[in-house]
Amino acid sequence: MNAIRAIVFALATLIMASAPAKAAPCPGLVVRVHGGADWRWPALSERIRREFAGRNDVDPCARVSVTTRGSSPLVTVTLPDGRLAGRSVSQPDEVIPVLAALLLVPEAPTSASVATPSAAAGSSATTGGASPEAPGAPSSATAGTVVGPQAALAVSAPQSVGPDAGAVRLDLSLAIGARVGDGQAGVGLGLSSFVELAAWLAGFQARVDSYQDRSASPTTGALEFAALGGRRLRLGTLALDFLAGPALALQGVAKSVKQVGSTDPAVTTSPTVEPRLLASSRLTFRAQSTVRTFVGLDGVVALTDARTQSTGLAPLPAWTVGLVLGVTVGTR
Repeated sequence: MNAIRAIVFALATLIMASAPAKAAPCPGLVVRVHGGADWRWPALSERIRREFAGRNDVDPCARVSVTTRGSSPLVTVTLPDGRLAGRSVSQPDEVIPVLAALLLVPEAPTSASVATPSAAAGSSATTGGASPEAPGAPSSATAGTVVGPQAALAVSAPQSVGPDAGAVRLDLSLAIGARVGDGQAGVGLGLSSFVELAAWLAGFQARVDSYQDRSASPTTGALEFAALGGRRLRLGTLALDFLAGPALALQGVAKSVKQVGSTDPAVTTSPTVEPRLLASSRLTFRAQSTVRTFVGLDGVVALTDARTQSTGLAPLPAWTVGLVLGVTVGTR
């Protein structure tokens, strides 16, 4: 009886040992941005997950690693079968196209395009052991750097245009600033909004300023409207804007004054409008975030001489330069 039990136990052990191990469930695409890439491009990890979520033409069980090599991103992909492929790109916008090439699952080959082992061996023998490159395979000049214990994974060169090159972005900014020039100093509060398309900017700015000269005379104020255009340069987590455009400074309000008991007609005054030219630059921090801060410089030059206008108000400075600090809310 004990012998029978021993035989049954041995057979069960052999059956369990010979049975194929059940594959571990796939955890999904694992994305790790580290080694300095996480703080230089804080939105990159989320962009990768959003880009490949739900796609059925990529390997869902791969592991993606993005780090830095010098000042450039280094992308590495590890497939479930152990293959490892890596590529260094020149800018963050090239990461998504490179990953699309590394993670792409090739279509199942047709029967006509599959060579049998014997045919492949014969072809290798007739060519002296040299295996011809498959049609359409990338050359060594355009292939990515691939290492690993198994067959190499070819990577075609990415396109130079990033996935967000044509994106339209909107932002709204609130800023405070101080200006000095032409013997006067002032403070102001401004509101601006811009549209960005392919790194070009267009928008408007409205600002109210209060000025006073060195003689402690009464202050004078102005409401300034400007139409601005310019260019945005992205430097990792920073963005540098250069803006310029025409502006109009509105000074004073319309009013009618009549002296009590006088028969003289009322004296009517109207606001003055002074054309100006405005130029500014801004340095934005955490430019890929929804809420970001900035610091900037601006300069204004009057296109007419306000001192020749008889308005009863202190004239605005003919030119000023200033510093602005602000916060921006907008799309990434």
